[in-house]
Amino acid sequence: MLQVMRTIPDALPSSAKRPGGKWARLRRRLIPGSRWSVTDPAEAVEIPVSSRDRFKIAGRPPGPPFRPSRPDDVPPSARAALEVHCGPLPLERLFVVPKTTRLVSPKQCVITPARVLGFGAKDVALWVDDCPGGRVMSIPIDRLIAVDNRSILLYGRLRLLAAGAQLVVRYNSLYRDELQENLRDLRSQMARKEFAVESRFQWLDPRNEQMTQSDLPFRWQAALDYPTVRPNLREPVLIAVGDVAGIRRGRTGPPSGVAVLGSRELVIANEPSDSLDFARYGIDLLAVPRERLDSLSWDGRSLTVHLAADCGGVEGHSSVVLPLDPGLVEAMGRAFGSAVQWI
Repeated sequence: MLQVMRTIPDALPSSAKRPGGKWARLRRRLIPGSRWSVTDPAEAVEIPVSSRDRFKIAGRPPGPPFRPSRPDDVPPSARAALEVHCGPLPLERLFVVPKTTRLVSPKQCVITPARVLGFGAKDVALWVDDCPGGRVMSIPIDRLIAVDNRSILLYGRLRLLAAGAQLVVRYNSLYRDELQENLRDLRSQMARKEFAVESRFQWLDPRNEQMTQSDLPFRWQAALDYPTVRPNLREPVLIAVGDVAGIRRGRTGPPSGVAVLGSRELVIANEPSDSLDFARYGIDLLAVPRERLDSLSWDGRSLTVHLAADCGGVEGHSSVVLPLDPGLVEAMGRAFGSAVQWI
């Protein structure tokens, strides 16, 4: 997101920051009009500071997020607190995000406390260092209904969603491989039921409706081979593709992408809906277990994914709303057919 580009000048020599310097010209190209788009507001646990004082208050730049290799790598009390909820946690089932700062507006910064995510056998839990000893939030895996993972340039944000609850971790996406193995295991635990699926590819490209996956722009060819989008490349899937070439949308149109319906999951991978200036550098990914997918609906601008949620043993409903390219939604309707209910 925009804060990623705004942190770069701090590491540049003063000569590169002059109004007519190379950085200024590059910044004008990458951030037209210096327009700011707030896409991730501050949480209650984050401490507001001015962007000018961010490094003086937060201290030296933090290290990257990581999967610990030694017990001493984990903040004191975090592992024991997480194991109360998750049971025994080997080091490879932990993901540590050190304290850091982030911009939420051109002049406003927040300090984000350190966090540790623990992947247990039956629960997933998050330790937050916002009070003495920290505190833990946990969600049973059988109550999780979706995984929402955003990656734009170096900005990553993971949300694990349940009815009325969520766990949120922001991290440097350069180190996402440290997290992906545990996320793949978690998604496999969430998606327990298997549904029959046939292979189908639907791309409503206005030039030719008989397009194949090899005709896609390289970015989206590669996306369809990502393990996060298709965990098993040999499994039959229904693939829907939107206006990924940007022919009908133009630069300011709605975000497009691909949707994959497999035997266990619905996965939607699309351009960031609220950071179109950086859409080519990021992907928003939503993964929903088939057993949690209730229905889909479209209002002409946004797709609503209606989810069946277990609220303490009582079936309830929740939803995720995604602004999307109409071409992708139309392709989803044609590709998925009766495998998904539309309302």
